[in-house]
Amino acid sequence: MARVFLENLVKVYGKTRVVDNITIEVKHGEFVALFGPPGAGKTTILRMIAGLEEATSGKIWIGDRVVNDLSPAERDVAMVFQTFALYPTMTVYENLAFPLRKRRLTNDEIDRRVKEIAGILNISHLLEKKPGTLSGGERQRVALGRAMVRKPQLFIFDEPLTNLDAKLRLHMRVELRKLQKEMGQTAIFSTPDDAEAMSMADRIAVLDKGRLVQYDAVDAVYHRPKSLYVAMNLGTPQMNTVEGELLFEDGKALLDLGFAKLDLSYLSDVLTNYSGKKVVLGFRPQYAEISKERRGGLSIMGRVETVEYTGSESYAVVSLNSGETTVLLQSNMSVEPGSEVWLNINSRHLHLFDGSTGESIV
Repeated sequence: MARVFLENLVKVYGKTRVVDNITIEVKHGEFVALFGPPGAGKTTILRMIAGLEEATSGKIWIGDRVVNDLSPAERDVAMVFQTFALYPTMTVYENLAFPLRKRRLTNDEIDRRVKEIAGILNISHLLEKKPGTLSGGERQRVALGRAMVRKPQLFIFDEPLTNLDAKLRLHMRVELRKLQKEMGQTAIFSTPDDAEAMSMADRIAVLDKGRLVQYDAVDAVYHRPKSLYVAMNLGTPQMNTVEGELLFEDGKALLDLGFAKLDLSYLSDVLTNYSGKKVVLGFRPQYAEISKERRGGLSIMGRVETVEYTGSESYAVVSLNSGETTVLLQSNMSVEPGSEVWLNINSRHLHLFDGSTGESIV
């Protein structure tokens, strides 16, 4: 396994900076997700690490070497794409053995490694079959096996679970994470799926149009987003947001939503420089409670539009004057569509973002 360090990495196509001055460190044995929508620069970063794309500027370190001028083979990186790169005329065994034969290993060593990785991936019963006879999940496991069998110092996965159905994708999340930890390999994967990023990664690099907007542990990215962009793109259901203006009355901070005022006096010292400015209030569905009476200064009256049942949880969609919010219902709470309720926001999990820049204030 190896440490990876991207230092001021830039990639320009024509006049477009598709990767804009990225600096990221991936520690030995760490599993890191590059997360963002299509066009965020995820695949381009992976291809530059693997040596399939040349960086316009910046350095790529793998281990203790700068590898910018090394060929893909010299970098000792295994890359798995979202499409299955398997040889259709070869059996699964031959597909797994192919990269080992290129390295001129002995037949005994090749056989040992192939059977070892097949056992880990639970594909031993498929070794004599050809890719065309396999399911999507089986082909994906074979593709993973072909990358893992030669024991590279770094694994790169480009949206590895995209082509799988929902049930198999959930299973493979667990399996891939388990395999990475068992093998102790450094790995980087890209995904546009926030649940995939949060469930598999040690740390998440959140990308927006080629820029790194936050790089942190999963818990920190979710609970302490540095911007509205990060907050709105991680977590399902999405974070609730309400726009307002920050005011000070008698030295105490208030958030004027137009239809209600919220007491932010406990944050007055932090918010002094934002008096008179537009801000965005944010809170996640599990950090607000519905009640029939007002509870404190962070309560907003609304109307229940519908209740959504997801099996283990229920969510109430509550309309405010400014739009709709989603709230996780407590197990002992029952509300009827059309009823008026109070939305009580947990002060410990309240977020405020600058209305102009989207940057986090609180």
